[in-house]
Amino acid sequence: MSELAVSNDRLGDEDFFARRKEVLNTWPTGKEVDLDEAIEHHRQLMKRGQNVVTAMQEGRKNGHMLLQPRAGVATIEECLDILRHIQDYGSADVLPLTIDSCTRNLKYEEGELALQESIRTGRSMMNGFPMVNHGVKGTRFVIDSLKLPFEVRSAAVDARMTAEIALAAGCSAFHNGPIVPTMHFSRDYPLSQAIHDYQYIERLCAYYQEHGIPIVREIFGLLPCTIVPPGLVIATGVLDCLLAAGQGVKYIAASLINSGSLAQDIAALRVYPEMIREYLVKNGYGDVTVFSKCSQWNGAFPEDEARCYGLIIYLTFSAVWGGVDEMLVKSPEQGQNLPSKEANAAGLRAVRMAINMLKDQKPFSRPEVDTEAEEIRREVRTLVDAALELGKGDAVQASVKAFERGMLTVPFTINRRYANPEYQVMTVRDAEGAVRFHDFGNLPLDSAAKAYHREKVAERERLDNRKTDYDSVIQSLVSIAEGTLVR
Repeated sequence: MSELAVSNDRLGDEDFFARRKEVLNTWPTGKEVDLDEAIEHHRQLMKRGQNVVTAMQEGRKNGHMLLQPRAGVATIEECLDILRHIQDYGSADVLPLTIDSCTRNLKYEEGELALQESIRTGRSMMNGFPMVNHGVKGTRFVIDSLKLPFEVRSAAVDARMTAEIALAAGCSAFHNGPIVPTMHFSRDYPLSQAIHDYQYIERLCAYYQEHGIPIVREIFGLLPCTIVPPGLVIATGVLDCLLAAGQGVKYIAASLINSGSLAQDIAALRVYPEMIREYLVKNGYGDVTVFSKCSQWNGAFPEDEARCYGLIIYLTFSAVWGGVDEMLVKSPEQGQNLPSKEANAAGLRAVRMAINMLKDQKPFSRPEVDTEAEEIRREVRTLVDAALELGKGDAVQASVKAFERGMLTVPFTINRRYANPEYQVMTVRDAEGAVRFHDFGNLPLDSAAKAYHREKVAERERLDNRKTDYDSVIQSLVSIAEGTLVR
C-alpha cells in the first residue's frame, strides 16, 4: 500500500456520503445505522446526562475531575455486569467500551466466531468488546442499561465502521487519531492512508455536532509506553488535533500518559492543552474547545497488588496538579492479568480518595516545573513549525512528510515504513526520572534543546559513574515495574 495524496481540506458532503455507503456495507450491522434516528437517540441520552462533553463541561465548572476505567469483554451480559459494578461501586464518571483486536483489524468473521464461542462457554474469549459484531442494537442495549456517558476506545488504523456503530449506539467520545495506531499498532500501514480513514471519522463526529450532538475526540499524539520526551509527544498531538479540526471537530480532549516524573508530568499536562489552543488559533480553529486528560503509566506495572495501589495513587498527583479534566485510571491488578470488576472499582475509589485529599491544596509549584514547561514549549514549537514548513502549512502533508524524514518519529516503532535506522531516536530517564533524548536521530531540535537533554543525561552518568547505554534505556522502561523510577 503506497502513500496517498491527502490534504487537510474538509471532506465535501458528496464525498463523505459516498464513502459512508462503502463503509456501512463492510458488515451486515452497518444496515442498523440511521443518522437521523441516532441523533434523536443522542438527544434523549443528553436529557439523561449521558454525554461526555456535557460531563466534562460540568466537571470543569464544578472543579470535579472525571474518572474513567478500562474495560471491555466479548458478551453483552458480561460487559453489563462489569460496567454496572464500576458505575455503582467505582466512582466512575465515564464508562469505556474498549474494542477487541479482531474488530481493530477488520476481521469481523473471526470476531463473530470468537463471540459465539464466548457465549457458548460463558467466558470471554476476546480482549475487548466486538462492537461491529454486536451492532447498533447490541451496543445501544449496553449504553441504555446504564446511567453514565460512554467513550469508545480503539487503536485501529481503520476504525470507520467502529465509529459508525459507536456513535449511532450512543457513544459521545471517540479515542485516538491516525498517528498512534499507525506508529504503535501497525507493521506497514501508510500514515497517509490512516489520515484518510480518520478524516472520515472526524467528519462523522462533525456531522453529529452540526446537528446539536457534541462529540469529543480524545487525541494522544503518541503512546509513550516506551518513554518519550513530552515535547515530541505533544508536537504529534498538535498535528493530530489540526487534522481533527480541519474536518469540523469542535471538542478535543488532549490526552497525555504520565511517565512518572512528577515535575515533568505536571509541566507536560499543563503545556499540552495550551499548545493545542495556540496552534488551533493560529490555523483558524479558534472556536474549538480543548479539554485535558491524563492516562496513567502505559508501561509495565508491578506484579504485587499493593505496589500497584501505590503507583496509581502516586500517578494521581501529577493529574491533579497538572489541572486535567479527566483521568483514565488503571487497576491494582494491572501487573497480573485483565483486571476484575472489583479491582477496577477499587482502583477508581482509591484514586478518587487521593483527588479529594489533594484538590483543595495549593497547586504543586517548584522551579523545576516552570523550567520543564518552558523547555517543552520550545521543543513543541520547533518540531511543529518545522513540520508545517515542510508541509507548506498543510497539517496532513506536514505529518506525512515529517514522519517520512524522521523529523517526527517514535522510539521503537513497529511500523517498518518509519523505522529508518538513520533516524532512530533513543530515550532514557535522567537522574530524577524525567524522560530525555539519548540520541536525537533527525529531529530538528535546536542546539539549546539538545544541550539541555545532554546535560540532564550527563547528570545521571555522573551519579551512576558510568555512561548511559542500551542497558540504561531498557532499565528506564522496566524500572517502574521493579518498584522504582530511575534505578
